Amino acid sequence: MNNKGKGSGLALVLILLVALLIAFLAVKNFTALNTVSAPGVEQTGDPVQQAQSLVDQINLLQQQAGKEP
Repeated sequence: MNNKGKGSGLALVLILLVALLIAFLAVKNFTALNTVSAPGVEQTGDPVQQAQSLVDQINLLQQQAGKEP
């Protein structure tokens, strides 16, 4: 049963390849999520302004929902 560490080295390479694949897919998914925006929200370079626009829209929708019977 002495394989002089060849099996453990191969297992390490396999684990590293799987970790790289998972990292690649995570980064790819993360960048895809960043390109999605809410409808009606202008895309400015300022994230604070984007957040404020979203909060304003939510507040407006809540006010409209409160007025409806």
